[in-house]
Amino acid sequence: MNKTEAFGSYGVKLKNVRWSWSAKATDDSLVVLTFWKDKLLFDKATKTYSYDDSAWEAADEVNRPGNSERREYIRLALAKLGGVVRVVVATAEDTKARPRKIASAHPLPRVLMKIVEFDDETGQFKAHSIPTPSQSAGG
Repeated sequence: MNKTEAFGSYGVKLKNVRWSWSAKATDDSLVVLTFWKDKLLFDKATKTYSYDDSAWEAADEVNRPGNSERREYIRLALAKLGGVVRVVVATAEDTKARPRKIASAHPLPRVLMKIVEFDDETGQFKAHSIPTPSQSAGG
């Protein structure tokens, strides 16, 4: 699956297929972010995900259009959605490359992530998974 298809599975469209790292619903009811596979950790004991996108050199990417757009969407998620976002997992062709290129992407439709730390100046953030409504109801 490619990035466009992965985002499309949530019913959202990327503004720019080449540089967008995120997307949102037209009515602002949903924000979807790219999470790099090598930074997305799964704890088998607690069955939870955590994500840390704060360890990169901000100067490398802070002014990139995709990061500016992502900061806007994270601000939206924090202000209107309780910090909750959906996830597209991207596998990098080379994790050391700057900028990274996506080899493949896929959605995690059963996962909700909550932004728990956010640096508005750089776009760096941390997130943790939270129960989906069906999981909360015992489903």
